[in-house]
Amino acid sequence: MDWLRLLFRYRVVTFDVIEGLSGMSGREVSVETGIGGGDCGDGFAPGGTYLVFAMRTPSGGWTTNLCMRNRRLMDVPTDLVFLRDWMQRGARGHSLAGMLSETPAAAAGYAPPMEFTKIVATGGGKTFIARTNSWGWFQFDGLPEDGITLRVDRPGWHIRQPAGKIELRGKNCLNVDIVASPD
Repeated sequence: MDWLRLLFRYRVVTFDVIEGLSGMSGREVSVETGIGGGDCGDGFAPGGTYLVFAMRTPSGGWTTNLCMRNRRLMDVPTDLVFLRDWMQRGARGHSLAGMLSETPAAAAGYAPPMEFTKIVATGGGKTFIARTNSWGWFQFDGLPEDGITLRVDRPGWHIRQPAGKIELRGKNCLNVDIVASPD
């Protein structure tokens, strides 16, 4: 993280904590993020109420970015319900979430989400099914920690990334974005 600070400017946003879900304590927390303009900094507005996903820095602080799914609280009521339930369930399996998108066209550079597409995960002798929403987001719960293999249930399509098995060992919740393309 220290080398990133040398390359990019960042800002520290201080939040009043309404509810800390995991690894968070106290009534106030400061979180580092970029300042915007291509550095993946999140644009938190003063006075806003947010669901914030952050990770620990080597120095013990918190950091976040645009890719961590931070949203205004009023836009994510189902996420908050899921997180509270997931925290209560604890060790009843692992969760895998992310976005399914198509391989971007070389000229476009944009990978459109694959809406309402079934994704099948297999591992530990079991099969799990999830379906993407209108933004391409999916989520699996209750997965075993040994290797999970994913496939898209759409004729003529295969997963390009990630290739092979996904290991959940030591992780309760993992975010993996999937890229699929036609055969």
